[in-house]
Amino acid sequence: MEEESVFDAPPAYSGSIRAMTQREVVSLQAAVFPEECAVSEVSMVVNCYMFFDSAPSVRTVLTHIVSRLLRFRRFAAVPDSNGNFQPVQVVPRQHVTEHSAVDEIDLLAVAAHLTDQPLPPDLPLWHFHIVANEGDGSSLVLARVHQALGDGMSLLQVLREVGEGRNGGELSVDMASVGSRR
Repeated sequence: MEEESVFDAPPAYSGSIRAMTQREVVSLQAAVFPEECAVSEVSMVVNCYMFFDSAPSVRTVLTHIVSRLLRFRRFAAVPDSNGNFQPVQVVPRQHVTEHSAVDEIDLLAVAAHLTDQPLPPDLPLWHFHIVANEGDGSSLVLARVHQALGDGMSLLQVLREVGEGRNGGELSVDMASVGSRR
């Protein structure tokens, strides 16, 4: 497919990637809480909702992944059982999925459903979902990143560096909603 070849990622890193901290290993194993709490692995995934007046194209998202996100080595690696990251060849299109919604309520329902899905363990532990509202043309991009790659605040910084705001400016963040579960 032509679009696939346009967005080939650079080859897998040949150098080392900093090993996970003990906290990151524990979050990867979903062992943060006692077993009786029955906390699922999806609770270890940071979900970031980014709202747009219109849906960004898959091409735009893929361009940002290849040119910006994959500079962060952990996003081009999978964790192993020893707490290390193993570099892999990333196929960016495997990390971007499009969805549609009929109105704003459906848009949020689709996004809520997506936050309850586990990330594939055989791929780097992140995924972007583009959810387009067919009613008014607005959209959201749901960025999902496992906490083994970093805590919420460090991942927010990565997303700010990867994204861009209106007219190519800096991506603005509503800090009042950071950490909230709306």
